[in-house]
Parts: sequence; structure tokens; C-alpha cells
Amino acid sequence: MSGARGDAKNAPYPATSGAECKFLPIVPIGLGLDMDLIVQCFAVVVIGGFGSILGTFVASLIVGVVYSFSVLIWPGGALAIIFLILVAVLIIRPWGLFGTEMRY
Repeated sequence: MSGARGDAKNAPYPATSGAECKFLPIVPIGLGLDMDLIVQCFAVVVIGGFGSILGTFVASLIVGVVYSFSVLIWPGGALAIIFLILVAVLIIRPWGLFGTEMRY
């Protein structure tokens, strides 16, 4: 097999011939794969206020900075700190930071 190259034409398994195998998953696929990202997005929308673009922007900055520093201080409880901020905002202003109060 002299002169054989490792490209897709000469490889018996094309999926293992180079560029296709550069990115492998770090964690196994499961039901809670991106749960922390979904929780952060939910917290951003609720903290900012539903329907408020400015509130979503400000809340994303707050959640991003708090999450980054809480990972340094307490890596296992970073989402818990985000939930504490979420609960505090909902106790003080149930409609979010920049949301409007609902009228029935």
C-alpha cells in the first residue's frame, strides 16, 4: 500500500480520515445537555422583563458578569446564585427590571 494518502478517497472509513474527527463531544449526550444555558436565558428574560429589549440587554450583562465571577468563587453553585438574583428581582419587582406592570 505504498503511496496511500489519508484522504477520503483512499481511507476505508471516510469519517475517520482527518478533518471530520477534529471536534468530538466533551460530554455525553443526555437530557440535561445544555440545561445551564437554558436556565441562564430564562433568568435573563425574567430579570429584564418580558417584552423589554433594553431590560434583556441589561439583564444579560448582569447575569453574565455575576455568573462569571460566581464560577471563580463557587463553581458548583453558580446557577444557584443566578436563581437567588432572579428571586430577589421577582420579590422587589414582579414584572422585571424594565417590564411594565400588568393591568387586569
